Amino acid sequence: QIKPVDQINDQINDQIKPVDQINDQINDQIKPVDQINDQINDQIEIDEPLSDLSQDILFVIYTHPGIKVSRIVELLLYKYSNLNSDKVRNHIKRHLYKYIEYRGSNKTGGYFTKIKIF
Repeated sequence: QIKPVDQINDQINDQIKPVDQINDQINDQIKPVDQINDQINDQIEIDEPLSDLSQDILFVIYTHPGIKVSRIVELLLYKYSNLNSDKVRNHIKRHLYKYIEYRGSNKTGGYFTKIKIF
């Protein structure tokens, strides 16, 4: 005996409802975990590759410990014609703070690497 299509659909839907309820319960349990993962991922700092200029500044500081910004500009001006002291300071502040540090007074101090590169 063939049942009308609506009755068959109703039977299938009745069987699916408990599965949907279970899925909803699982999804409700997953949401807090996703929120925690999002918070953790927001706190993790993703290291981006250094730009060519940042790499060059880092190399100059490594090969010339105690160097001042004005000297870094002099040494890299041949490669970066529009380079100035502000750009070097900004690159150091934004991109190289993990790798280099300023030691000494404002008048006589200079930049040094924090890590051994080679």
